[in-house]
Amino acid sequence: MKYKYDIFISYSRRDYIIANKIVSALNAGGFTYFRDQQGIESGSDFLQSIINAIDSCKLFLCVLSENAYSSDFVIKELEYALQRKEIIVFPVIIDNSQLPNRLSFSLGTLNRANWHFSSSLNIEDTIIRDVSRALGRFEENLSKDEKEQNTVLAKRRQEGFDEYIPHLIDVDIFMSYRRVDGLHYARNIMQALKMVGYPKVFFDYNSLRDGVFNTQIIDAIYSCKDFILVISPLALKNCAREGDWVAKEIRAALEYDKHIIPVVIEDTFIGWPNDFPEDLYAIKDIHFHKLMTDEYFEDSIQKLKARLTTIESDTSNISLFQASQATIQSSPETVLYKIKVDRRCRLIIDDEEIQVLDASKLTKVPLPKGEYIRKVVDIENDKNFNEDVLVLEHERAELIRLDN
Repeated sequence: MKYKYDIFISYSRRDYIIANKIVSALNAGGFTYFRDQQGIESGSDFLQSIINAIDSCKLFLCVLSENAYSSDFVIKELEYALQRKEIIVFPVIIDNSQLPNRLSFSLGTLNRANWHFSSSLNIEDTIIRDVSRALGRFEENLSKDEKEQNTVLAKRRQEGFDEYIPHLIDVDIFMSYRRVDGLHYARNIMQALKMVGYPKVFFDYNSLRDGVFNTQIIDAIYSCKDFILVISPLALKNCAREGDWVAKEIRAALEYDKHIIPVVIEDTFIGWPNDFPEDLYAIKDIHFHKLMTDEYFEDSIQKLKARLTTIESDTSNISLFQASQATIQSSPETVLYKIKVDRRCRLIIDDEEIQVLDASKLTKVPLPKGEYIRKVVDIENDKNFNEDVLVLEHERAELIRLDN
């Protein structure tokens, strides 16, 4: 079996700060991981993605706390992982809470750890050591052939996927989007297309969480007939940055000569960034498709269908009007987030860098309504940062001063 991740991280959303510290240590240790940052969402697609991720990991890292004990989702993930005999379940307690009786019984004699997150302790080394030991138990259970295969895959991860030979998979349409402000629009387009006769749409929930530009993404772009690029207000902003995911996906679509359809959200397109990579200029010559999110949504999808090269399936018996109604109801409203900092900083939303903030200058960022993890990091000292939950229900402004 091929394991996509070393580690699946299960945690309560309320423990996100601790989860961030764990992720930082895992990155330092060179581990690959799956971490859900969207919270609990409805729909079988999302739940299936969680199940698939657990099935694709070697180690199930369960972050236990008072918050976790009251999280039905954490408990369900743990119960599922315990049923998978080939997965190492590694419980970690992060506070002084007592295990509930039902968990004490379920976890039995499993090796567990207590991680104490204090500013006076270097927890990173402890995390890397404990996780390495737990993964060592997984490796001990593998056959010789599986161990050799894992060695090859690990080497490939270190060297990158430039030499990877893509494989054909059953995908017709690939959705490319910037997660921080394009997720809702991309999901709505995907749902509408599936409901009106295009079931084979690749929509990856987790592409920004697992730490690598994985081969599944490459296979999907290589295999698709139509490549839909959702150009939300922030979609193209960081394409010049090394390792940017959206730029990688566009580059792959151009390399494989895919039929690219750029989709802009109503009248939100404000022009091409000055530093937009020259090797992606070909998409500038492609006519945009405008997606309307109001009563004209149905007409927008109809016109999008007309541009697809994928042949419509005859299995759909749901009207386009029904699809549009289901989608319009979940379309998010965009609000302005205003921020001013006392020094030059990087603005990071849900682990994705949005832009550089100039000192004492008011910056306006359009974001869909919702809950985010906002982080502001000093350009000159990445250990100097401010991190908090950002709840956007309406226009909001923040003035942030970092410690010297």
